[in-house]
Amino acid sequence: MATSNFARNDNNLAIAYYRSSSAAQSEASIAQQRERAHAYAEAQGYAIVKEYRDAARSGAPDERPGFQQMLAKVGEVKPSVLILWKADRLGRDQAIAAIAKKAIHDAGCTIEYVAETTPEDTPEGQLLESFFDCLA
Repeated sequence: MATSNFARNDNNLAIAYYRSSSAAQSEASIAQQRERAHAYAEAQGYAIVKEYRDAARSGAPDERPGFQQMLAKVGEVKPSVLILWKADRLGRDQAIAAIAKKAIHDAGCTIEYVAETTPEDTPEGQLLESFFDCLA
């Protein structure tokens, strides 16, 4: 979701958000998401400075404590990147995900996915990210 007036924070700081829908989730657990986010951050040269999580929470509503805290603090922390496992970890409601992405980008932060790679700041990348949002 790049915009023409977007100014990314000029640092190597990252935040990460992890969410699982239930303890029986077949998708990556929070522990697995965290492990892979740290490996991704190290490979990309990012330093994860803050982590947020919501265990056994649906991604449909926005009343998730970790999600709300991340959105409230992203402007204070000023990371250059938010690391997510997949687009559906941010939310399963397109309107909520769009509002969250706007707040994240307004704070100078891009979003990078560990399990879904998208070319950044290209029309193709924006289309692919929108496709992942629709699938979520």
